[in-house]
Amino acid sequence: MSKSKAIYTTGGQRLSRSMQQGGLWLNIVAGSLGMVWVAVAMGIPITMFMECLGASAVMIGMIVTIQQLSTIVQVPAALFAERLSARKPFWMAMAIPHRLLWVVPALLPFVVARQSSAAAWITLGMVAVSWLLAQAATPLWYSWMADLVPERTRGRFWGIRQSVTMAAHLLGMWGAGWLLDRFPDPRREDGSFLGFSIVFGLAALMGALDIAVHGLVPEPRNAPSEMDEPIGRRILAPLKSADFRWLTWAFGFWFFTLGLTGSFGILYLTRVFHVSYIHLSLIMISASLGTVVSGFFWGQLMDLIGVRAFGTVMMLLAPTVGAAWFLFQDTTVSLFLPFAGSVTLPQPIAILLVVNFLAGALFSGVGLSQLNLLGALAPQKGRTMAMAVHWTLVGGLGALGPLAGGLITDWLQLHPIGAHLPGGLQLGFMHVLILFQTGVVWFLALPCMLKINRQAQELTIPFLVGNPLRAASTVYGLMRLSGAVSPQERVQAVRNLSPESENVAVSDLVAKLDDPHSDVREEAAFALGRIGTVEAISALTEKLEEPGADLAPQIARALRRSRDPRSVDALMGKLSDDDRETLTESVRALGEIGDRRAAAPLLEVLHNADDDKVVSASSEALARLGEMAAIYEIIPRLKATRNPALKRSMAMAVGDLLGKHDGFYTLFIKEERNRGVEVARVLGKIQKWLRKNRQALGAEKVSSLQQKLLNLETAYEEENLTLAPTLLLELAIALASLKFGLTAAGNMQTLTEALLWRDPRLGTGFWYLHLLGEEWQGEKWGQRD
Repeated sequence: MSKSKAIYTTGGQRLSRSMQQGGLWLNIVAGSLGMVWVAVAMGIPITMFMECLGASAVMIGMIVTIQQLSTIVQVPAALFAERLSARKPFWMAMAIPHRLLWVVPALLPFVVARQSSAAAWITLGMVAVSWLLAQAATPLWYSWMADLVPERTRGRFWGIRQSVTMAAHLLGMWGAGWLLDRFPDPRREDGSFLGFSIVFGLAALMGALDIAVHGLVPEPRNAPSEMDEPIGRRILAPLKSADFRWLTWAFGFWFFTLGLTGSFGILYLTRVFHVSYIHLSLIMISASLGTVVSGFFWGQLMDLIGVRAFGTVMMLLAPTVGAAWFLFQDTTVSLFLPFAGSVTLPQPIAILLVVNFLAGALFSGVGLSQLNLLGALAPQKGRTMAMAVHWTLVGGLGALGPLAGGLITDWLQLHPIGAHLPGGLQLGFMHVLILFQTGVVWFLALPCMLKINRQAQELTIPFLVGNPLRAASTVYGLMRLSGAVSPQERVQAVRNLSPESENVAVSDLVAKLDDPHSDVREEAAFALGRIGTVEAISALTEKLEEPGADLAPQIARALRRSRDPRSVDALMGKLSDDDRETLTESVRALGEIGDRRAAAPLLEVLHNADDDKVVSASSEALARLGEMAAIYEIIPRLKATRNPALKRSMAMAVGDLLGKHDGFYTLFIKEERNRGVEVARVLGKIQKWLRKNRQALGAEKVSSLQQKLLNLETAYEEENLTLAPTLLLELAIALASLKFGLTAAGNMQTLTEALLWRDPRLGTGFWYLHLLGEEWQGEKWGQRD
């Protein structure tokens, strides 16, 4: 099997497995610290801070719009970064001030008058500068991580990372909500912004620590870029890939919908139901819990069923959770919450506590698929630029979402819709935004995802969506395969793979060809033979060609099932093997594949073989290849053997060579069941042909042939083994005369040679009939049986 290519750091040190794994865990630790900043800067606190400052819905939406529009700096930043020998120093120089700028809203209430438009605009300006710095660093980080994370476990790593970091995000949200509720609302006379100051100050500190810990993560050497290539060509290079383009469009539309609803759900809940900060924190914590719990499962599932398939299903399901917003009523309900006991909550919050858990799982699944697809589809050369181009285009589309959401929200606040929902509430801006979001995802983002080429080891979308129960069973089987630890469990998991899941499991099965237990290795080989993809066949042939391969007979048997011509060379290499089982299975596989390249080596095997099993296998294989020369080797051995099973096997091979494949076998089996019936049917077909052509052939000739057929049938029924072959030969001579105008007036050798020249199979058949009828008796051939 091929070995992985060595990776070196920017300092020239070989990146060992332990260094790589250590770096990945440091990345998770750093990300957990950074998630406290994310909970504040991209969550409830910044939205409520702007609300308390008196900002409009459009201004609040502009927070996300600015984040998305700032992605435009990624391209020039990438152009600059590609000239650097290392990405990390430049990334840190951008990222640290980006995080520390969030001290500004912590100090702002003490500098600017409360609820002033100036404070809101200063906050927006701070957000703009912070995100410009962040976006300048973003493509470098993604490029860095794409090089660091092993491709084989990419899905699992991002899933684990998401679960761990979202747990930190959960704590950050809860802590921020708890702190903000400890202080009176700033919009009241006795209100205070001190809670916001503490929250933003802590977020800035934790965010800066995130960057500092990231400094310890090793950076693999960056693939060099062609600096003399025109800038425009370097920018457009990633877009030459159709898959990369469709990925970018799909997530551009997806981010548009995220911004479309984004912060406006919080506004709707506070304006209509007057919920508290802690209530908002609870529903965000529920979403985070969904992300945490699903992350461990999603990563493994993505690696099993394929990233594109996983992302498509998640994108299909995610908008459906928005239906919960149409069920709200202006009432309260009592719930029992862990560690809190019985609590009374607004009905919308109670619903969202349940629904947001599912929403967090589904939406995080879409995000994970983006990270994995981007890492897989971005070219190795110029990867930093590819990341920049992707996020710039995605950000450009995403920036329109919150702007559109803000405009729709402000317009509907001034021009409310008169319709009411079943629960009695008026149809509001959030309901319109959810309907708009669902339409964009299903009719724009999803079609783009489906345009991305399906990978070889990926379950199909129709199968996953069309039959959920069967799909769930298939996924369970795949998870059993990867999770089984005992030999018995592994063998059973391989055997229980469904046809739909086998293709997806190729990588796991290839790895199991080296399993310590022989039963597991054998089952993996048989499964790969059933699958028969390029990767499966390549793995089997490579393993077969290994010196002293203990699985050689099983692999040959598996390749026989696959019938793939690509395995012919490897199988022919085993025709000189000393092991009887390996030689026999290799011969049978070559016969089943039917590649004529194997004819000459198989003839040599038959000629030299002194083992009945090898003789039988090579006879059958040559018959499948239609190698007429084999009949001259088979017949002497057929008469010489005393093994009845081998005798029958070689007789079938002769029948295959002289007639249709498996035709004589079918006749033989039917005759064993009911002697004379099948022979009568075959002879009846000849009688029917003679009657049909009676005028063209001449009545006298036809009558003579019909009589010969009747005599032959009688001799056969009477088991007259001397007369029947003679009648067969006479009938064959007569039919040859009708077809070619040849007769046996000279001698049989001349007739046979003439027929061999015109039709090798027919000529060989004449030789065999002559042998049966006239030359079988004697020392050379023994007693006719």
